[in-house]
Amino acid sequence: MRFIEDEEGLSEVVGFILILGLLVMAMSLYVVYEVPNKGRENEIEHMNDIKNRFVDYKISLDSIWINSVSYNNQVLVEGDSQFSVYGVNLGTSFDLGTSGGTYSGDNSIVPFFTPLPSSGYMEADENHGNIEILVNSQSIYNETLGSLNYISYNNYWIDQQYYYQMGGVFLRQDSGITVRVSPIFSIYNVSGKTAIQITPVKINGMRTVSGSGSLKVDSRLMQTPQIFSETQIVDNLKIVITCSDNYEALMWEKYISQIRRGNNIYEGYCTITRLDNTVTIEISGPGEGGVLFDLYNAEFSVDLANVASGIT
Repeated sequence: MRFIEDEEGLSEVVGFILILGLLVMAMSLYVVYEVPNKGRENEIEHMNDIKNRFVDYKISLDSIWINSVSYNNQVLVEGDSQFSVYGVNLGTSFDLGTSGGTYSGDNSIVPFFTPLPSSGYMEADENHGNIEILVNSQSIYNETLGSLNYISYNNYWIDQQYYYQMGGVFLRQDSGITVRVSPIFSIYNVSGKTAIQITPVKINGMRTVSGSGSLKVDSRLMQTPQIFSETQIVDNLKIVITCSDNYEALMWEKYISQIRRGNNIYEGYCTITRLDNTVTIEISGPGEGGVLFDLYNAEFSVDLANVASGIT
Protein backbone atom coordinates (compact mmCIF):
# COMPACT_ATOMS: atom_id res chain seq x y z
CA MET A 1 0.00 0.00 0.00
CA ARG A 2 1.51 3.42 -1.08
CA PHE A 3 1.56 6.59 1.01
CA ILE A 4 1.65 10.14 -0.28
CA GLU A 5 4.47 10.97 2.14
CA ASP A 6 6.75 8.42 0.43
CA GLU A 7 6.30 10.12 -2.98
CA GLU A 8 6.98 13.55 -1.49
CA GLY A 9 10.22 12.33 0.10
CA LEU A 10 11.38 10.88 -3.22
CA SER A 11 10.78 14.14 -5.05
CA GLU A 12 12.90 16.07 -2.53
CA VAL A 13 15.81 13.67 -3.02
CA VAL A 14 15.55 13.89 -6.79
CA GLY A 15 15.40 17.70 -6.63
CA PHE A 16 18.49 17.85 -4.41
CA ILE A 17 20.41 15.58 -6.81
CA LEU A 18 19.41 17.74 -9.77
CA ILE A 19 20.52 20.92 -7.98
CA LEU A 20 23.79 19.25 -7.01
CA GLY A 21 24.30 18.16 -10.62
CA LEU A 22 23.76 21.73 -11.84
CA LEU A 23 26.29 23.01 -9.29
CA VAL A 24 28.85 20.41 -10.36
CA MET A 25 28.26 21.32 -14.02
CA ALA A 26 28.69 25.04 -13.32
CA MET A 27 31.87 24.37 -11.32
CA SER A 28 33.22 22.14 -14.10
CA LEU A 29 32.59 24.81 -16.72
CA TYR A 30 34.38 27.37 -14.53
CA VAL A 31 37.37 25.09 -14.05
CA VAL A 32 37.53 24.10 -17.73
CA TYR A 33 37.07 27.55 -19.28
CA GLU A 34 37.46 30.39 -16.76
CA VAL A 35 40.51 29.11 -14.86
CA PRO A 36 42.65 28.66 -18.03
CA ASN A 37 41.53 32.10 -19.27
CA LYS A 38 42.56 33.68 -15.98
CA GLY A 39 45.83 31.75 -15.99
CA ARG A 40 46.56 32.87 -19.55
CA GLU A 41 45.88 36.51 -18.61
CA ASN A 42 48.21 36.20 -15.61
CA GLU A 43 51.01 34.73 -17.73
CA ILE A 44 50.63 37.35 -20.49
CA GLU A 45 50.78 40.09 -17.86
CA HIS A 46 53.81 38.46 -16.27
CA MET A 47 55.68 38.21 -19.59
CA ASN A 48 54.92 41.88 -20.30
CA ASP A 49 56.38 42.66 -16.90
CA ILE A 50 59.49 40.61 -17.75
CA LYS A 51 59.88 42.60 -20.97
CA ASN A 52 59.61 45.89 -19.07
CA ARG A 53 62.15 44.71 -16.50
CA PHE A 54 64.62 43.86 -19.28
CA VAL A 55 64.09 47.28 -20.87
CA ASP A 56 64.75 48.93 -17.49
CA TYR A 57 67.84 46.74 -17.08
CA LYS A 58 69.15 47.79 -20.51
CA ILE A 59 68.60 51.49 -19.75
CA SER A 60 70.35 51.16 -16.37
CA LEU A 61 73.41 49.40 -17.84
CA ASP A 62 73.62 51.96 -20.63
CA SER A 63 73.55 54.83 -18.15
CA ILE A 64 76.45 53.31 -16.20
CA TRP A 65 78.83 52.70 -19.12
CA ILE A 66 77.93 56.01 -20.78
CA ASN A 67 78.77 57.87 -17.57
CA SER A 68 82.03 55.93 -17.36
CA VAL A 69 83.28 57.35 -20.67
CA SER A 70 84.47 60.59 -19.05
CA TYR A 71 86.50 58.62 -16.47
CA ASN A 72 88.43 56.45 -18.89
CA ASN A 73 92.14 57.13 -19.34
CA GLN A 74 92.14 59.58 -16.43
CA VAL A 75 94.69 59.51 -13.64
CA LEU A 76 93.16 60.30 -10.29
CA VAL A 77 95.43 62.23 -7.96
CA GLU A 78 95.32 62.22 -4.19
CA GLY A 79 92.44 64.25 -2.89
CA ASP A 80 90.48 64.00 -6.13
CA SER A 81 86.82 63.66 -5.15
CA GLN A 82 85.57 62.82 -8.62
CA PHE A 83 82.89 60.13 -8.54
CA SER A 84 83.66 56.83 -10.26
CA VAL A 85 80.95 54.52 -11.60
CA TYR A 86 83.15 51.41 -11.45
CA GLY A 87 82.26 50.74 -7.81
CA VAL A 88 78.51 51.05 -8.35
CA ASN A 89 76.47 47.86 -8.02
CA LEU A 90 73.25 47.83 -10.04
CA GLY A 91 70.54 45.72 -8.40
CA THR A 92 67.49 44.54 -10.38
CA SER A 93 64.70 42.19 -9.31
CA PHE A 94 62.67 39.72 -11.37
CA ASP A 95 59.72 37.45 -10.55
CA LEU A 96 60.38 34.02 -12.03
CA GLY A 97 56.69 33.06 -12.14
CA THR A 98 53.15 34.41 -11.88
CA SER A 99 52.96 33.61 -8.17
CA GLY A 100 55.80 35.98 -7.29
CA GLY A 101 57.08 33.50 -4.73
CA THR A 102 53.71 32.88 -3.08
CA TYR A 103 50.62 30.85 -3.92
CA SER A 104 47.63 32.37 -2.20
CA GLY A 105 44.46 34.26 -3.05
CA ASP A 106 40.74 34.56 -2.55
CA ASN A 107 40.12 31.05 -3.89
CA SER A 108 43.01 29.34 -2.12
CA ILE A 109 40.54 27.33 0.00
CA VAL A 110 39.38 25.64 -3.22
CA PRO A 111 42.70 25.37 -5.08
CA PHE A 112 41.24 24.00 -8.34
CA PHE A 113 39.46 27.36 -8.79
CA THR A 114 42.87 29.09 -8.94
CA PRO A 115 45.22 28.86 -11.98
CA LEU A 116 48.44 26.97 -11.44
CA PRO A 117 51.35 29.40 -10.98
CA SER A 118 53.96 29.43 -13.71
CA SER A 119 57.70 29.22 -13.16
CA GLY A 120 60.88 30.00 -15.05
CA TYR A 121 64.61 30.33 -14.80
CA MET A 122 67.16 33.08 -15.18
CA GLU A 123 70.59 32.42 -16.58
CA ALA A 124 73.78 34.46 -16.86
CA ASP A 125 75.75 32.88 -19.71
CA GLU A 126 79.12 34.45 -20.50
CA ASN A 127 79.65 32.05 -23.42
CA HIS A 128 76.58 33.10 -25.41
CA GLY A 129 77.75 34.52 -28.74
CA ASN A 130 81.03 35.98 -29.96
CA ILE A 131 82.04 39.09 -31.90
CA GLU A 132 85.26 39.80 -33.78
CA ILE A 133 86.12 43.21 -35.23
CA LEU A 134 88.79 43.59 -37.90
CA VAL A 135 90.09 47.01 -38.98
CA ASN A 136 91.99 47.05 -42.29
CA SER A 137 92.13 43.23 -42.10
CA GLN A 138 93.70 43.31 -38.60
CA SER A 139 91.75 41.82 -35.67
CA ILE A 140 91.46 44.39 -32.89
CA TYR A 141 88.64 42.84 -30.80
CA ASN A 142 87.63 39.21 -30.38
CA GLU A 143 85.51 38.46 -27.33
CA THR A 144 82.46 36.51 -26.23
CA LEU A 145 79.37 38.67 -25.72
CA GLY A 146 77.52 36.78 -23.00
CA SER A 147 73.87 37.35 -22.13
CA LEU A 148 71.28 37.50 -19.37
CA ASN A 149 68.37 35.16 -20.18
CA TYR A 150 64.89 34.54 -18.82
CA ILE A 151 63.07 31.40 -20.01
CA SER A 152 59.43 30.86 -18.99
CA TYR A 153 57.64 27.66 -18.05
CA ASN A 154 54.06 28.74 -18.72
CA ASN A 155 51.08 26.48 -18.10
CA TYR A 156 48.44 28.27 -20.17
CA TRP A 157 50.31 30.44 -22.71
CA ILE A 158 53.22 30.02 -25.10
CA ASP A 159 56.70 29.83 -23.63
CA GLN A 160 58.97 32.78 -24.31
CA GLN A 161 62.61 33.67 -23.78
CA TYR A 162 63.74 37.24 -23.21
CA TYR A 163 67.44 37.97 -23.18
CA TYR A 164 69.80 40.93 -22.97
CA GLN A 165 72.86 40.90 -25.20
CA MET A 166 75.16 43.63 -26.54
CA GLY A 167 72.90 46.39 -25.29
CA GLY A 168 69.75 44.96 -26.89
CA VAL A 169 66.67 43.10 -25.67
CA PHE A 170 65.53 40.12 -27.76
CA LEU A 171 62.48 37.84 -27.69
CA ARG A 172 62.78 34.20 -28.74
CA GLN A 173 59.72 32.06 -29.51
CA ASP A 174 59.15 28.87 -31.49
CA SER A 175 58.68 30.96 -34.65
CA GLY A 176 62.05 32.73 -34.31
CA ILE A 177 63.73 35.72 -32.65
CA THR A 178 62.75 39.38 -32.83
CA VAL A 179 64.42 42.57 -31.60
CA ARG A 180 62.42 44.30 -28.87
CA VAL A 181 65.06 46.95 -28.05
CA SER A 182 67.87 47.64 -30.54
CA PRO A 183 71.44 46.66 -29.63
CA ILE A 184 74.20 49.30 -29.61
CA PHE A 185 75.06 48.94 -33.27
CA SER A 186 74.43 51.69 -35.86
CA ILE A 187 75.54 52.45 -39.42
CA TYR A 188 74.89 55.81 -41.07
CA ASN A 189 76.29 58.44 -43.47
CA VAL A 190 78.41 61.41 -42.40
CA SER A 191 79.73 63.90 -44.97
CA GLY A 192 80.00 61.32 -47.70
CA LYS A 193 81.63 58.72 -45.47
CA THR A 194 80.19 55.55 -43.99
CA ALA A 195 80.07 55.81 -40.19
CA ILE A 196 79.62 52.99 -37.70
CA GLN A 197 79.24 53.07 -33.93
CA ILE A 198 79.31 49.85 -31.91
CA THR A 199 79.55 48.98 -28.23
CA PRO A 200 79.96 45.22 -27.66
CA VAL A 201 78.66 45.10 -24.08
CA LYS A 202 80.11 41.95 -22.54
CA ILE A 203 78.41 39.97 -19.75
CA ASN A 204 80.64 37.97 -17.38
CA GLY A 205 79.08 35.34 -15.13
CA MET A 206 77.87 31.74 -15.18
CA ARG A 207 74.87 31.16 -12.94
CA THR A 208 71.36 29.69 -13.26
CA VAL A 209 68.47 30.15 -10.84
CA SER A 210 65.11 28.45 -11.40
CA GLY A 211 61.78 28.33 -9.58
CA SER A 212 58.74 30.53 -9.15
CA GLY A 213 59.95 33.04 -6.57
CA SER A 214 61.76 36.35 -6.77
CA LEU A 215 65.28 36.84 -8.00
CA LYS A 216 67.79 39.67 -7.81
CA VAL A 217 70.41 40.41 -10.44
CA ASP A 218 73.53 42.28 -9.36
CA SER A 219 75.61 43.91 -12.10
CA ARG A 220 78.83 45.90 -11.82
CA LEU A 221 80.78 47.69 -14.54
CA MET A 222 84.33 46.38 -14.76
CA GLN A 223 87.21 48.71 -15.50
CA THR A 224 88.71 47.67 -18.83
CA PRO A 225 91.20 49.51 -21.05
CA GLN A 226 89.60 51.17 -24.04
CA ILE A 227 90.76 50.20 -27.51
CA PHE A 228 90.15 53.65 -29.01
CA SER A 229 89.96 57.00 -27.29
CA GLU A 230 88.51 58.84 -30.29
CA THR A 231 86.87 58.25 -33.67
CA GLN A 232 89.04 56.32 -36.10
CA ILE A 233 89.19 56.86 -39.88
CA VAL A 234 89.77 53.49 -41.56
CA ASP A 235 89.67 52.05 -45.06
CA ASN A 236 87.52 49.01 -44.32
CA LEU A 237 85.91 47.26 -41.42
CA LYS A 238 84.78 43.69 -40.91
CA ILE A 239 82.54 42.45 -38.10
CA VAL A 240 81.94 38.72 -37.54
CA ILE A 241 79.12 37.77 -35.14
CA THR A 242 78.99 34.11 -34.13
CA CYS A 243 75.55 33.16 -32.78
CA SER A 244 74.18 30.25 -30.78
CA ASP A 245 72.02 28.95 -33.65
CA ASN A 246 70.64 29.74 -37.10
CA TYR A 247 67.59 31.57 -35.70
CA GLU A 248 69.82 34.07 -33.96
CA ALA A 249 72.01 34.51 -37.03
CA LEU A 250 68.93 35.18 -39.16
CA MET A 251 67.77 37.80 -36.66
CA TRP A 252 71.13 39.64 -36.81
CA GLU A 253 71.15 39.51 -40.61
CA LYS A 254 67.65 41.03 -40.79
CA TYR A 255 68.49 43.66 -38.18
CA ILE A 256 71.69 44.88 -39.92
CA SER A 257 69.89 44.86 -43.29
CA GLN A 258 67.12 46.98 -41.80
CA ILE A 259 69.68 49.51 -40.50
CA ARG A 260 71.36 49.68 -43.91
CA ARG A 261 68.09 50.33 -45.72
CA GLY A 262 66.80 52.77 -43.11
CA ASN A 263 69.92 54.94 -43.31
CA ASN A 264 70.26 54.71 -47.11
CA ILE A 265 73.66 53.01 -46.98
CA TYR A 266 74.82 51.99 -50.44
CA GLU A 267 74.77 48.19 -50.53
CA GLY A 268 78.25 48.09 -52.00
CA TYR A 269 79.57 49.86 -48.88
CA CYS A 270 77.89 47.43 -46.47
CA THR A 271 77.65 43.77 -47.44
CA ILE A 272 76.02 41.23 -45.15
CA THR A 273 76.51 37.49 -45.49
CA ARG A 274 75.21 34.65 -43.33
CA LEU A 275 76.62 31.14 -43.18
CA ASP A 276 74.96 28.77 -40.70
CA ASN A 277 75.22 30.57 -37.35
CA THR A 278 77.76 33.22 -38.41
CA VAL A 279 76.94 36.69 -39.75
CA THR A 280 79.67 38.76 -41.44
CA ILE A 281 79.32 42.51 -42.05
CA GLU A 282 81.91 44.15 -44.33
CA ILE A 283 81.91 47.95 -44.39
CA SER A 284 83.84 50.25 -46.68
CA GLY A 285 83.51 53.74 -48.13
CA PRO A 286 84.37 55.84 -51.16
CA GLY A 287 88.14 55.76 -51.56
CA GLU A 288 90.71 55.38 -48.80
CA GLY A 289 89.72 56.38 -45.28
CA GLY A 290 86.08 56.12 -46.18
CA VAL A 291 84.84 54.72 -42.84
CA LEU A 292 84.41 56.59 -39.56
CA PHE A 293 84.58 54.08 -36.72
CA ASP A 294 83.63 54.52 -33.06
CA LEU A 295 84.19 51.62 -30.66
CA TYR A 296 83.58 51.58 -26.92
CA ASN A 297 83.98 48.27 -25.10
CA ALA A 298 82.02 47.81 -21.87
CA GLU A 299 82.18 44.78 -19.58
CA PHE A 300 79.88 43.84 -16.69
CA SER A 301 80.09 41.17 -14.02
CA VAL A 302 76.64 39.66 -13.32
CA ASP A 303 75.53 37.55 -10.36
CA LEU A 304 72.13 35.98 -9.58
CA ALA A 305 70.62 35.21 -6.18
CA ASN A 306 67.27 34.07 -4.82
CA VAL A 307 65.21 36.44 -2.69
CA ALA A 308 63.57 35.10 0.47
CA SER A 309 59.88 35.16 -0.54
CA GLY A 310 58.58 34.73 2.99
CA ILE A 311 59.78 38.19 4.04
CA THR A 312 57.10 40.87 3.57
